[in-house]
Amino acid sequence: MVDPSINERDGRLDKLQLVALAGLMFIGAAFVFSATMVNPDEVARPWFAQTWFHQVIWYIMGIGAGAAICLVDYHALARWSLVIYWATIFFLIIVLIPHVGSMRFGARRWIDLKVFLFQPSEFAKLAFILAAAHFLSRPEDELKETGVFWKGIGMMMLPFVLILKEPDLGSALVLLPTGLVMMFAAGTPR
Repeated sequence: MVDPSINERDGRLDKLQLVALAGLMFIGAAFVFSATMVNPDEVARPWFAQTWFHQVIWYIMGIGAGAAICLVDYHALARWSLVIYWATIFFLIIVLIPHVGSMRFGARRWIDLKVFLFQPSEFAKLAFILAAAHFLSRPEDELKETGVFWKGIGMMMLPFVLILKEPDLGSALVLLPTGLVMMFAAGTPR
């Protein structure tokens, strides 16, 4: 059984995790800076128009979104998880339609919103994790049923196949170990 104190939030931050995150963000921005500064066109741009600065802006937006998610009660996320999952599946289907999905570098992975390119496969990873967590949070005796395992596999394979059709093998392959580890940790039959 789960210790009840685990479910309570004590308001403390994990400082080591924040330091690790800041370190990874710094290294990522340094890599982007290093990789793009060999391009003379990039060097000629003002600093606020350079790619590394855009990366920092995305970091700031990501931190803001992460902080906002931390303020949301996880029960609300659980209630909305299947809606988010099916909305993401809808966008994964939409991106495959010619003239809706934007073709770049031989792949149809993006929806061009004119302001930015929206990539549903990135949201599919998070949506799958939320939906699978909600699906696997059922009582332990229900998790032991064989049908639960196959429903979990189906829930994993639907976005996997759609993302593979784009093609985006890297994003698709993230779903398989994630889903299998979640099912193993939940105690579904092997």
